[in-house]
Amino acid sequence: MRATSRSAQQANRKMSTVSDAVHDLSKPFTGAMFDTLVELYHRNAVDRGFVDLPLDVSHDRLFELDHHEIELIGDRFAEAFDARSFLLKSTLEDARDLLGSAIARSWATLDPNTLTYAVAGAAIADQFDAMGAPEAGDILMENLEWREIVVRA
Repeated sequence: MRATSRSAQQANRKMSTVSDAVHDLSKPFTGAMFDTLVELYHRNAVDRGFVDLPLDVSHDRLFELDHHEIELIGDRFAEAFDARSFLLKSTLEDARDLLGSAIARSWATLDPNTLTYAVAGAAIADQFDAMGAPEAGDILMENLEWREIVVRA
C-alpha cells in the first residue's frame, strides 16, 4: 500500500532519511498518519467484504508485500470501487473519523514543553484504546516504529 500512495522517495521517509529542518522532520510523522489512515480503510473494506483479496494477501503483512501483490490490491480496490463506490467512500470516511477523533482527543493530553513525535503518536494510540479501537492503536504504533519515530522493545 505504501508504494502505491506516493513516490518511492516520499513513501519511504523515515527519521534516518530526513534532515534536521523542522518541515523535513515532520514528514515521517505525517507519513505514519497517512499510512494509518490507508491501513484502517483497507482493513475495514476487506473485513466488511467490500473488497475481495486472495487469502495469501493479508493486511497482517502489509510491510512484506511485493510489487505484484501491491498491484493486485490496487486492482481489486479499483474493481470494487466501480461496483461499490458509496460503500467504499463511507468506509474511508469511517477511517478518517476514527483517526481524526483520536488525534483531536490526544491534544488535551499533550504538554507543549515535552512534546515529541513519539509522545504525540503514543497519545493518539492511547486515544484509540480509550475509544475501544486498540487494533487501530497497534497499527499506528507499527507505522511509527517503521518510520523510526518510536522504538519498541
